[in-house]
Order: sequence, then structure tokens, then C-alpha cells
Amino acid sequence: MEFGGRLVRPELTWEAHQSSAPDWLEPFLQVPEDASPPLAMSAVHPEASGSHGPEAVKWVEHELGITLRWWQQLAVVRQLECREDGSLCWADVVESASRRVGKSVRLRSMALWRLEAGPELFQEPQLAIHTGKDLAIVREIQRGGWHWAETHDWRVVRAIGRESIENGEHRWLARSTDSVYGYDITLGMVDEGWDVDPATVSEGMEPAAMERISPQIVLTSTAHRKATSLMRGRITDALAADSSLLLLWGVEDGADTGDPETWRSASAHWSPARLKLMQSKFDKAMRGEADAELDDPDPLAGFESQYLNRWQLRQGAGGALPGWPDLATERIPPTPEALGIASDATGSWFSLGACGDGFVAPVDRCRAEHGRAAFVARVAEVASRHRLQVAVGEKGMAGILIEDLELAGVNVIRTTFDDLVQASANFSDAVETGMVAHGAMPELDSAVLSSRWRKVGDRRALDVRGADVSMLEAVVLAKWLADRGYNPLDSVY
Repeated sequence: MEFGGRLVRPELTWEAHQSSAPDWLEPFLQVPEDASPPLAMSAVHPEASGSHGPEAVKWVEHELGITLRWWQQLAVVRQLECREDGSLCWADVVESASRRVGKSVRLRSMALWRLEAGPELFQEPQLAIHTGKDLAIVREIQRGGWHWAETHDWRVVRAIGRESIENGEHRWLARSTDSVYGYDITLGMVDEGWDVDPATVSEGMEPAAMERISPQIVLTSTAHRKATSLMRGRITDALAADSSLLLLWGVEDGADTGDPETWRSASAHWSPARLKLMQSKFDKAMRGEADAELDDPDPLAGFESQYLNRWQLRQGAGGALPGWPDLATERIPPTPEALGIASDATGSWFSLGACGDGFVAPVDRCRAEHGRAAFVARVAEVASRHRLQVAVGEKGMAGILIEDLELAGVNVIRTTFDDLVQASANFSDAVETGMVAHGAMPELDSAVLSSRWRKVGDRRALDVRGADVSMLEAVVLAKWLADRGYNPLDSVY
């Protein structure tokens, strides 16, 4: 099994945990109907003799009045694994799950518990520093604890930029990512770490926690295609070795992103309301409607990142072409020999790809409702400059461009579904034998990551009916046309 192009070690799977769990963890491995187990979770720490987690879960329910969801309870128990002397085993926690499953509640509960129980457990002043992509969201998470803190005679500072909850000398501070330096941290929390500079953790938080007793740095985030290397790197490291406690919910590479069962398996918490929300978001993405909340120009890719927690950990990895990342090169792209055009399944996006001397690359991509004429003009300009033919599927959604392209003087090669089947097979063979190269461009890598195969009799073709793989289809057609060679009989001149 792979996730984001990275192998998931067998010992991280749910089945491995069920067969080897210690007695104190077993009660938290019973998955209720409204939950799904993590796709990958680190093995129990080899020095762990138990966990402070069960008591922390009870404290949260008794003191905060919150019954934590199953996945939150599991995460608390795993985070607070301890040795016989009570010290915590894990210095770093990497947690990733899809949107709206309760990550903020878990962070708030752990911060308040640390200020309450930490002084006695660890015998030193406790300082929790909370930062993240958006200070307003960090402040909102802390604000949820203000009333409880004040009713317990704790001090609350609401001044913007100085927000804190204080239990005597023990404090929880909300700070921007550039204001985490100079503190002695016992609990560092990074929210929505996909948009946080790695230096915030490696140069700010981690050095400040070095001399503390049982310090922890907790990174939490939902996936995002624009992610910095912080979360991508930490998840990758934890998949490869036990560098951190990994708690990861998501879908394996190649899963059917349009299947509600896939949605459920990717969701740490599940409910009819969540199904309704995800169906609405998916339908909107399939119509090609961008969701400003997801901050992604590709609606379907945004849905997969935010609601299926699909990370791209390795450039170009995953999908139908597992050998793809090994073919990345820094060579200067050669002069193109052929172009290909494709559309997503709804006709909302058009992609233009090129192939030359075995090198494939994205050329342009646009939203149909905003730039159809401009896209046609761009294709005509590139084709004219290099005297190129352009392959376009006659029956697919990109076929609506053929008349406009021909009127613009483009030499269009109309392709059939059989041509796509053959082109797919040729391209797969080229990837397997190393006879194609690419420049690790995000537009193409993202399409490869989302790709899967469709059976066609005893053959197979790239499945273009679900996720937007139009840029991959475009370069597949371009390579097919380049390998086919120029045929004067195809010319319209």
C-alpha cells in the first residue's frame, strides 16, 4: 500500500495494531460505527509501559464537559504513552486528518490538560505555545477555553497579540509563526501546518524544548497541494522510520475518489451530515466550481486534499504510473514535436501538453468558462511557432474545441477511444522501460497522482471519468502523436 507515493510499512497498518496491542491500548482499538481507523499509525513506543491518556480522556469529560470522539481518544492515548517513571515517550507527534473532524477540540483539550496535570506529572513550569497558518484561527481555538479557565480562577489575557490562558505560572500562549522564539516550551502546537515554514519548528520550537521534562511538539494539518515541506517531510519521515508518532487518516493511492465508501474510510469521524456535506462538495467539484474555502484552483484536487486528506509526498508519485517519480529530470525541455489537448470529465478545464524527444511537459491549462477563446489562441500560437499537429479526442469533452481550433488554423488530429487505449498502453510501457522523461511539474504530477486504470475488455486505458487527469491525458496523446510521426495526409493544408 502507498500513500502520496510513499510506501506504508506493514507495522503501521491497522491490522498490525490489532494483533499486537498491549492491554492498556486494546479498549481504544474498538472502532465504533461513526469512525474509521487511521490509514497509518506508528507502532507503540518500545519504551512505553502505559499511557496517561485514559486519565486525560476522563479529565476532559469531567472537567471540560466534552466526550471526545473515538479518534480523539485514540490520539490522546497514543500521544501520552509513558515510561514506568511517568515521562512521555514521544517528543514529536505528526497528526493529519481531513477537514472538520475535531482537530481543534483535541488541541484545546490537550493544552488545558497539560496546564492542569503537567505541573504535578512533570515537576516544572508548563508553557504551551500554539501557532499555525492563521493566528485568528489559533486565537479562536484558545478562545474556546477562556470561559472554562475563568470559572476555575485562571487568568485570561484577550489582548490581540498577547492572548494567553494562565494557571499561576503555567501558561498557554497563542502566537504567530514568527513569534515562537525565546520561550522554554513544554508543549508546542502547530495548527494547519501545511502553510507553516519548517524553520518555525526546527529553529523556533524544537531548540526551545530541548532541556524541558517530557516536552512535545504536535503538528496537525489537513493536506493541501500548496503545502510547504514541513508536514510533507514529517509525514514522509514517519512513514519510513519511527521518527515521530504518526497518526494519519486518509486514502491510499489509487482509491476511487468518487465512492462514498472511500470518503468514509478517509474520515476519522463519520455521520450522515458529513456524508451529505461531502456529496455536496464532490458534486460541486465535478461541476468544475471552485470552492474559495479550499484555496485550490482545481476543484476536484481541492476536494481530494481537504476531504480525503490526500497528500502529495513525493513529486509525481502514486496513481497508475508508480515508476513516474524516477523519470524526473532537470534537463532543459527540448523543442516539442507534438501537442495533445484533453479536458476533465465535466468539460470545465482544458489542458495542453507537449512531447519532444521523449520528454513530456504541461504547456497550459485554463478554466473553460473563463478562457476558452484564449486557450484556443494559445494552442494556435504554440502549434504555429513549431509547426505542430495537435491530438484531440473527437468524442471527449475536449472535442468541442476542434472546430474553433481548425478555424484558428491548427492542424488537428482527431483521436478515437481506441487511440486513447493504445496511447495509454504505449505510455505505460515507456514509463516502465524508462523511455520517457518529465520535469516534475506540479500540474502534471498532480494528474499522475490522481490517475487510475479502467478495464477495456482485455486491455486497459487511463480512466478519465473521475478525477481530473486531463494534463496526463494531454501528454499521453502528445507522445502518441509524436511517436506516430508526421503524416502529410493528416494535414489540412
